[in-house]
Amino acid sequence: MTEESGQWTLAVADDGVGMGQSPELSAQQGFGLTSMRQRASAIGGDWQIESKPGHGTRVSVRMVKRAA
Repeated sequence: MTEESGQWTLAVADDGVGMGQSPELSAQQGFGLTSMRQRASAIGGDWQIESKPGHGTRVSVRMVKRAA
């Protein structure tokens, strides 16, 4: 998790096999990634997935800090 001016970013990455097809298409086929996207949206976050075959996958959520 990183903190930048006005936002937080939480990222989870692995060095696995990656996804052979478009990561966005893969994310629509299972419940895990779909659930992550829905939960990020529910808290006002921006969900993103990046993956390359042979190079793993990275899922991140960016969220604007709210005033206390």
